[in-house]
Amino acid sequence: MAAAVAAAAAASSPSSSSPPAAAAGSRLPPDELLPDDEGAAGYNSNDNNEQNELGEDGVGEELVNFGNLDNGLGGGTAGEARFEMMNPDEDNLNPWDQATLMANVCEFAGCFDDMKVYMKERCECGPMLGPEERDLLSVAYKGNLEALRKAYRIATLIAADTATSDDMREAKVAAAYTARLQRETQDLCLELLEVLGKLLARADAGEPIVFYLKLQADYRRYLAEVSDEEDVAEAHRAAEEGYLEALNEAEMHLLHTHPVKLGLLLNWSVFLHEGLERTAEAVFVAKTAVANAMQSLEGMPEEAFKD
Repeated sequence: MAAAVAAAAAASSPSSSSPPAAAAGSRLPPDELLPDDEGAAGYNSNDNNEQNELGEDGVGEELVNFGNLDNGLGGGTAGEARFEMMNPDEDNLNPWDQATLMANVCEFAGCFDDMKVYMKERCECGPMLGPEERDLLSVAYKGNLEALRKAYRIATLIAADTATSDDMREAKVAAAYTARLQRETQDLCLELLEVLGKLLARADAGEPIVFYLKLQADYRRYLAEVSDEEDVAEAHRAAEEGYLEALNEAEMHLLHTHPVKLGLLLNWSVFLHEGLERTAEAVFVAKTAVANAMQSLEGMPEEAFKD
């Protein structure tokens, strides 16, 4: 069993090549910008959390006064957020602003379980999410998802390896754990898809709808990764429909240089390659997106180019 675990871990290790830089304004880059397993192994480590620059959102540790942080920061458990703000009544924060503030705390602490709880609360009250809050929602669920995806890939390899061993006890344990991870990943994806359905029902045209449709298609794609063989085709069909709807909305409302549109085209090209195995089309989509963006930047001031 130990040999199977070591072999599976080695097979799932990310490439040593350096990934491209993330798009400007993003908190965590999409999994297509990083090796699939990067970040999943250590979201609670200081090194991984350094990618979320404190100054990025205009909120640094020196600008926010949080008190009474519980000593159990690293053990974020869904439904049991352990943070307490200093004198919340005196701060006179409404429930949705407090949820957003606490989600920021959880992000810096690497407590993505708690962050997900706060962002789900935020989606259920107050006005529509702003750009900052939409990013927080995406980060909260992606932080939980990446660990599950990595664990599922390793467990699947171990289950396949032990299935041919003489000790059937190992095979049964590995198969049972793989099934558990599959259910947990499916539940997480379905939870966010339900939240997104409610957000889309009252979202404004343009960037908000494109963002939600893209996220919806992404999580349908992740569902396909952990679907049984007979369900993969249907999951791919749903993801493809979601991406096409998002692309249509983006063409009508967003510039070629818009980060959300570029992220959508990147994820669509990855899905074409990995999910639908239409590699030539995937390459064309990616190259066209870059060419259109670069052409749109011609003649713009240097500040706009950096953005």
